[in-house]
Amino acid sequence: SPAMASGPVFLPLVESSSSGSSSEEEDGEEMLEDEEVQPAGDGLAISQELARSNYSEAGSTVEEQGEPIKLQDYARMLDTTVLGQLEELLSTLGLPYSLVDFQRIAVVTLGMGRSVVLVVPTGSGKMTVPLLAALLVRLIQGVPRGITLITQPLSALQLEQVGNAICPVAVLSMSGALSCSHEELYNGDYPVLLAHPESYDTPEGQRILEELRRQQLITLVAVDEFHTLLHWKNFRGSMLTSSSRLRAFGREDAPILIMSATATKKEISTVMKSLSLRNEPLLLATNPVLQHIKFSVVVKPPQAYGFNGRGEGKPGLKDLLWRIFFRQWMADREAGIAPKIAIIFAKKLPQLLLVHTWLQKLTGQVSAATAPFCMVHSHLPPPTEKVILENVAKEHYSIILATTRFMVGINIKRADFVIFLEPFDELAALVQGGGRGGRRQADGTRRKVQTYLLFNGHSLTSKNTEMDEEVRRMCRSATTTCTRDVLHDYFNLGRKEKGQEGGHDWCCTFHDNVASS
Repeated sequence: SPAMASGPVFLPLVESSSSGSSSEEEDGEEMLEDEEVQPAGDGLAISQELARSNYSEAGSTVEEQGEPIKLQDYARMLDTTVLGQLEELLSTLGLPYSLVDFQRIAVVTLGMGRSVVLVVPTGSGKMTVPLLAALLVRLIQGVPRGITLITQPLSALQLEQVGNAICPVAVLSMSGALSCSHEELYNGDYPVLLAHPESYDTPEGQRILEELRRQQLITLVAVDEFHTLLHWKNFRGSMLTSSSRLRAFGREDAPILIMSATATKKEISTVMKSLSLRNEPLLLATNPVLQHIKFSVVVKPPQAYGFNGRGEGKPGLKDLLWRIFFRQWMADREAGIAPKIAIIFAKKLPQLLLVHTWLQKLTGQVSAATAPFCMVHSHLPPPTEKVILENVAKEHYSIILATTRFMVGINIKRADFVIFLEPFDELAALVQGGGRGGRRQADGTRRKVQTYLLFNGHSLTSKNTEMDEEVRRMCRSATTTCTRDVLHDYFNLGRKEKGQEGGHDWCCTFHDNVASS
C-alpha cells in the first residue's frame, strides 16, 4: 500500500446538510424582545446512507504536505492489510451501526502505528475510535493482553463511556482504586483502562501503571477532552504537556491518540508541539459549530432585580425563563403532551437552587423520586450522582439543572433546549453545552436544539478576570453580528457552516432580527 506522508494532515470535515454589576452598567441595559418559542421539530432527516458518508462529501479535502487532495483519495492511502483486519473485527463485533469515514481513518491510522489528533463535534462518535483501536492494535502488535490507557479528566463522562462501550472497560478512580481485580487487568480481560489523571499520582495508581509498563501491556495511549487539560494548571495540564511522561506509559511502538470536541486551532497546535511524538500525527479536525444548534443571546434583567423581580412589577430572571421555555413546558404537561426537554446550566449552585425551588412550587413536586426535574452538581454523593445520570440517560426528567462540571457529562439524546443562566468563561462552553442536546441518533439524525445564553452588565463586568474577552464581545454584539460567525472564527477550523437548511433560518439572534425586520 502507498506509504503515509510524514507531515501532519488536516481534514476540514463537515457535517452533511439535508433538505429534510455596577448600577451604571445596569441602567444602560435594554431588554431584548423575546419571540415565542416554537416547539422544535424532528430536525435533520438524514438518510442512513447519508449518515454513513457524512464526513466524505465531494467537497471535502485533505491537506497532505500543503497540497489539498480529496478525502476519498487519502482513504486509499491507508494500509489495505490493516483495513482488512478492521473489517474482520467489525464483522466479529456485529456493531448496530456503520463507521463514518473519520472513525475508519483514525482507527486504521492507529493500527498502522501513527499517532492521531482527533477533533470532531460532540455526539459524533469519537469514543468509538479508541475502543475499536484498542482491539485492533493489540491484534496487530501481537499482544493479546494489550491494554489501551485512556486518560479521562471528567468524572461525569465515565459513566456514559463505560455503559456504552463495545468492549470490557476497567476504571482507575481518582483514589487509584481499580474497578476489577489486578489479575483480570494483567490477564487482558479488559482491553481498555479508563483512568482519572489524578490516579497517576496515587500510590496504588503508580503501582498499577508500573506493572503495566513492566509487562509491556499498554499498546495505545489516549487522552480525551484534551482542551480541558490545557486550561487546568495542576497535574492534569502538566501531564499533557510532558511528552516523556505520556509516552512512558506505553510500549515503544504504542501510538498516541489525543481527542477533543471543542478544541481551537491554537490549542491543537499547542498539543501537537508539546507532545513531540515519535512520528508526525495525523490531524483529523472539523469545526464544532453544528448546523442544528441555534444560538440566541438574550439580555436578562439586571442583577439588582433578583430572581423574582422588583416589587414595582419589573421582571426578574424567573419571568424571562417563563417566557422562553417554562410557559410552553407547563402547558404541554397540563395538556398531557410530552414536554420538550431542557438542560439549564449555571456556574454556581445557588443559581440552580433558585430555579429548583421555583420548579417545586410551580409543579407541586417536592419529592426527587417523582419530580420531572433534577439537579446535578459536584456536592452530590457519588451513588446519588450515578442514579441521577442514569435516569437522565433514560429521559426520566424533562428538565436537568446542572453546574459547569457536567457540561460534557450529560448523556441525553433528545434535549430540545439548552439554557445558560450566565455566560461561561470561554466561548467553547457555548458549543460544548449546546452539544449536549440533539446528539446524533442511531439513524444519523440530529434534532434541532435552541440555546439561550443570558447575560447582563453585571455578568460581563471586568471584575470577572477569568472570562475571555471574546465572550464579552460576542454578548455585546449579538444583535449586530452573527454569533455563528463569531464561533467559527474562534475555533478557526474548517469551512463556515450556515444554519440548518444551508441558510440562516436556524442560526442566531442577529439573523432572527434580520428576518423579522
